Amino acid sequence: MPDLLKLEPGIYGGIPAEAYHRLPALSSSGIKTLVNECPAVFWHEHLNPDAEETDDTKFDVGTVAHLVWLEPHLREERLVIIEADAYRTKAAKEARAEAKAAGKTPLLEKHLPKIEAMRAVLEAELPPGLMRGGAAERTHLWRDPKTGVLIKNRLDWVQDGDRLIVDYKTSESAKPSAFERRIWDVGHHLQARLYLTGHELLTGQRARWLWVVQATKPPHCVSIFEPTPGLLSMADEDVRHAIDLFAECSAADEWPAYTDTVQLVGPPAWAAAQHEERKYARQFAAQERRSRQPANSNEIERAIAAQAPL
Repeated sequence: MPDLLKLEPGIYGGIPAEAYHRLPALSSSGIKTLVNECPAVFWHEHLNPDAEETDDTKFDVGTVAHLVWLEPHLREERLVIIEADAYRTKAAKEARAEAKAAGKTPLLEKHLPKIEAMRAVLEAELPPGLMRGGAAERTHLWRDPKTGVLIKNRLDWVQDGDRLIVDYKTSESAKPSAFERRIWDVGHHLQARLYLTGHELLTGQRARWLWVVQATKPPHCVSIFEPTPGLLSMADEDVRHAIDLFAECSAADEWPAYTDTVQLVGPPAWAAAQHEERKYARQFAAQERRSRQPANSNEIERAIAAQAPL
């Protein structure tokens, strides 16, 4: 493997995931943090040498699903099956830690049937030629033309000819409305825009982007999505801002928080709408209560005199 600190901008295959994450370059996860948080949070999560490493097991199934489908030839080398139902025991925790330290992917034995079922569904439902052949887990290293910031991308799958990029996502649901919401919650559109920009700079090809989304819950449905030009245009503005902000903070070695001034806080649109609904409901309830009150003697006499109904 080449010296990661000496890599020049270019296209690289065969770089393991753990080595890719050590590359000293701005990534899509860093872009998302700069867009959705602030430079101080970015520094803590991506640059702080003393930050505690997150070790969330909920991503294990998705990571293994990627490995089994995109790099099946590395399955035996990189996958470690943990013979336990959960990571509650000391032995299971130690086995997982050892696998991670060795650059391998641990998976609880009980999840293996799910992985095989997901692979079978993907094999049956993907259109011919999609995510077959081509180049899987390809690393792109490039410099932003405006700022010179070094940026790294890890593309799940690139079709021969460099005109199509597929990003494989696993999620609890492949329902279109659920994924549409998740795009905004997680920032998938930012990743797409960043990767497409780097891909065009390195290959000269303007590629098409697809998301292949598979549910981790049976029956492991598969949906395929393509971002609209409007979505990518919105992402372009945010990505540009994030790269510029990173360059500015890096040059000054200053990573500020959200703000150092007093901020006025008003109701967001959804809260204002809820308030109006509650106000209307209270007024309606008050009218209902008044209409159910019994009429007094004076009202009865006036009603009789006017020959009007009570």
